[in-house]
Amino acid sequence: MYLSKESYDTLTVEQLEENIEFLDWTLVPRKMFTHELQAKFSCVSKLRARVWFDRILDQITAKALEEKCPDIIFLFIDKRCYMHLNKYTGELFCSQTLIWSYFIEDFKMGYDGTYLFIKDMMERYLQVMEIPSNCYKNEEKHLVQRNIKKLKLTPIEQSKNIPYKLELLEQ
Repeated sequence: MYLSKESYDTLTVEQLEENIEFLDWTLVPRKMFTHELQAKFSCVSKLRARVWFDRILDQITAKALEEKCPDIIFLFIDKRCYMHLNKYTGELFCSQTLIWSYFIEDFKMGYDGTYLFIKDMMERYLQVMEIPSNCYKNEEKHLVQRNIKKLKLTPIEQSKNIPYKLELLEQ
């Protein structure tokens, strides 16, 4: 039995256990991911993928380099760019080596499964993420929010992730 999107807001542990194979893990509320649940259902690759990706998203910091790349919001952990978002087209570039390959190889999600999983997670995440005001001009804020809703995802090699030297982005 598949759950409606609305029913995820009130999902109980019992419902989660009953519907474990039918869940859309991108919609399961984060509060449900207890250590007990993770241990009990460690064989569910999409659950493991969601927990892993949540840890990545917890560490992400948005940065901008307005004079060099005015169209781009970079998503960093430390000094490594994991993703970058084109504010005007809504295209999200995702590192092949730091993110994409884990979904394919470790979680066995395949290309389409990985694409949909990351796209769904990032659409929700970017709507609530604190994007620093220096990442966009005031009139761009609504444009960024609108484009997030029609996000396009592209996996790319880390070496091609940024078309210029990473050192330029360190702020």
